Amino acid sequence: MTEEDGNFLNYTNIGDAVNDDFETWTHLKSTTLSTFTTSKKLSLVSITSSKDHANLQGSKTLVVTVADKVKKRLEQLDDIEEGSVQETLTLSQDEYVGHINKLSSALVHAWKVDQRVKTLKIAIQCVKLLGDTSSKQFYPSKFILIADILDNFGALVLERLLEKSTTTAHQHLPNISLLDINPNMVSEPARETCRNWIFKISSIRELLPRIYVEASVLRCLDLLGQQGAVKELDRLLASVRGVADPLVSLYLRCYLVKVADSLVIHRQQSSSSFFSTSSGFVHCMNGLATDSTSSSSTLSDEEKMEYLLLFSPAFDWIMRCIASSTTDILGEVYNIITACQDEAIKSLLIGSFIDQSPSLYLVSQSIVISRMIGQLMANEKPLPELYRRLGSRLATSPDSLDEEFRRPLLNDSWRCLSGLYSASEYMKSVIVWSAYVGRFFTKKECNVVMADVIKRMMMDRSYEDEQTSIKLTMQHLVSCSNSSLVDIVSSASFLPYLDMFNSDNKVCCCYYCCCCVCSIRMTSDPVVIHAMMTICKYFHDHVNAMTSDDEVRDVSTLINDFIGAVSTESNEAQLAFYVKCRSTFYNIDPILAFLVHRVNHLVMEGRESSDERMKSRTKTTTTTSSVKKKDFSFVRACCAYTFITIPSLNGVLERVNMYVGSGLVALHHVCVSQADDFFRAAILLISQVPKFVEFDGKIHPTDPQLVDCVRNLSSIILFLPDPPHLPPLSLYHLLFSQVSSYKWDPNFDSQLMAYASLIVSLSSVSQEILPYKMANVDSNDALYGGDPKFLAEVGKLVGLIAEQVQEKLRDMERTRVAVVALKMFETLLPHVDPSSSPFLHYLLKLIVAGTCKGLPTSSRKAVTTTAASSTSTSMSVMDVSSPSVNKVVASIRRMVAKDERYRVLLEYVVV
Repeated sequence: MTEEDGNFLNYTNIGDAVNDDFETWTHLKSTTLSTFTTSKKLSLVSITSSKDHANLQGSKTLVVTVADKVKKRLEQLDDIEEGSVQETLTLSQDEYVGHINKLSSALVHAWKVDQRVKTLKIAIQCVKLLGDTSSKQFYPSKFILIADILDNFGALVLERLLEKSTTTAHQHLPNISLLDINPNMVSEPARETCRNWIFKISSIRELLPRIYVEASVLRCLDLLGQQGAVKELDRLLASVRGVADPLVSLYLRCYLVKVADSLVIHRQQSSSSFFSTSSGFVHCMNGLATDSTSSSSTLSDEEKMEYLLLFSPAFDWIMRCIASSTTDILGEVYNIITACQDEAIKSLLIGSFIDQSPSLYLVSQSIVISRMIGQLMANEKPLPELYRRLGSRLATSPDSLDEEFRRPLLNDSWRCLSGLYSASEYMKSVIVWSAYVGRFFTKKECNVVMADVIKRMMMDRSYEDEQTSIKLTMQHLVSCSNSSLVDIVSSASFLPYLDMFNSDNKVCCCYYCCCCVCSIRMTSDPVVIHAMMTICKYFHDHVNAMTSDDEVRDVSTLINDFIGAVSTESNEAQLAFYVKCRSTFYNIDPILAFLVHRVNHLVMEGRESSDERMKSRTKTTTTTSSVKKKDFSFVRACCAYTFITIPSLNGVLERVNMYVGSGLVALHHVCVSQADDFFRAAILLISQVPKFVEFDGKIHPTDPQLVDCVRNLSSIILFLPDPPHLPPLSLYHLLFSQVSSYKWDPNFDSQLMAYASLIVSLSSVSQEILPYKMANVDSNDALYGGDPKFLAEVGKLVGLIAEQVQEKLRDMERTRVAVVALKMFETLLPHVDPSSSPFLHYLLKLIVAGTCKGLPTSSRKAVTTTAASSTSTSMSVMDVSSPSVNKVVASIRRMVAKDERYRVLLEYVVV
């Protein structure tokens, strides 16, 4: 065809015209090819014409003139039936499929080189393969492959006829859809060619190839007249009666239905379409029932069922076509099923109808379908598979079932599955209908399902072999439940149901339930709490030394989510719950740490509620005192809980932070002695902090974190008054001792920064009024009130710290001294009085000495030494452009703007 010809007709839609419902056929094709396979060898009869065979043996080449063209084509067509050479091959399934694919490629190639008769011969050869039923298990897959070849052949013929009409007609065909072409638009030469094809195909002697090939080119008849294809289809349906084998007969009818479906869809007919008006189609299905019954009468029930399953792809496609072409689907199906005498065939028809019916229609007719299945069971042939397929469609359907039909349908199905003797078949049905129960029913029905499963599985310990089925049932009840998870967990059969699982499956199911419980609201139901505690305990006990860090993290997160979702009526009951959690989940650090946080949070919530009660209460002082005493006892109990729990943690730094946080909570509630114990325990742990910790698979030094801990401790114990039985500043002395004795990394300045934080805190202690205080707590400023002895003790401790700093700076590398001194100077400058702090002058001189320029090493060392003992050293050799000096000058000037006492420090800077 030339490019000019292509302007008159859009041929790109021909493939769509072959099958407008391509996706549905593709799905059936993929499902059939993956399901119906065989490992046996397949026999294949390769047919070659005698003339082609002679050519292969070296015979002389035949010369065909143009005048003999028609005669030779007829002879070639007859040769494939009369003078052909047959060769039997034994192939594997893959080789068999490869041979069919080669035939498909050969058909297309022959058509491209204008060998029309050879193309027809290949199509006939392919169809003849469908007459071989020696390997029945592979027959549905073979039908799918050859049906595609026939569709391709029919499309090629139709395309050729349209091309011929376009290139020979005086009036060009408009660029319209292929199936909207009027026969009057087709040229006479194209009509004549169409008749030649029909007559040529009609001359095929064997019945099976003739019907298949005629059906493949059936749409070409529409070029000769309106409704030509539909009328011819009735004749083909009647001709199918001549095929004796029921398997071959059914798939032949399936192909005719496929062709008919394309005609009906493309013509956009109404519900009164071919399938609802043609008596030939109903007769086709009735004939199938009779043939199948007589053919399988000598087989056992199991063999008969396996044999009839081969019919299911054809049934599915036929039912899909019925569903897409009529509104009274159930009426058509009921007529067909009524005509069948064999119960097995009826079950296959009903199953295909369930699978292929539209969702909305199936939901509306579900109770009628259930009654039809029940009639099959009346003949002592229980078919739970049909109920499973029905339940699966209803449970996943986007359309909701009417309430009046839900329970009768469930009763019918459960009556069927309760009578099953096989535990495996029973659980297969329960899996499906548990999703249905969870979607449409409440906690009561879910509990009944679990109780029935427990009763059935416990009879002969069948649960040991049905672990997967039991787990899937639980997942369906939980995930699809119309009730909340709290209702499912609180049912009486929930925990006994969990007891049927072995160790691994129990953990898996508990994990699934815990994932669902993460989204529930706060609960105070003791039944739910007990059930979830049992589930979480399964998780906790499953963790051991071989458990990965990721798994431990997941388990702890889920259990913590559950703990956070529990809310009891009183604070005392909540604390008792946390005590129980501590004894249950003792082996996982993140859970113990979370419990400490929850108890501290509980104390703070109790403080807020207590303050609100005290504001609103207008009773006597005695009642108020009893309330305060009760709250104080509860706070002390919580402090005891955290003080006992924290040592169970493995991480030393984590314990230090926990002690500090709990001490703050105790101090906030004026529990001074408890706070002192917390802070003292935190300080004593400093010596146990490791040098390095592993986090996220990497090794990190602990010095920066330890400096933060010291800084927090030194600032927090500022609130705490000294115990009366100990000397002043006992906690500061203890903290200084721990910082001094700890083996710090010499490559960092962490110890010096820790000393700096101590000096900053002690500078606040020496003030008559502390810069910040905690409500209702009398700190040292209230106890000592600027007592000279107390101030002397503060100065003595500061002097000890300064001596340690000077010793560390003397031992430090010369290049680092100025840098470290600058950091300490910036830290101390806002907090120390420059007029009474020689240590601050000392740091400033170190910074200045480190920036000397032009002096020899000995002179620079002399300057540094002199700076340590003098306050009037000349700065004439200082590098005033040094960034360090500029930074110091800027800091001093900012402090001078706030307080003139800092102006004295500018004497050391020559600008």
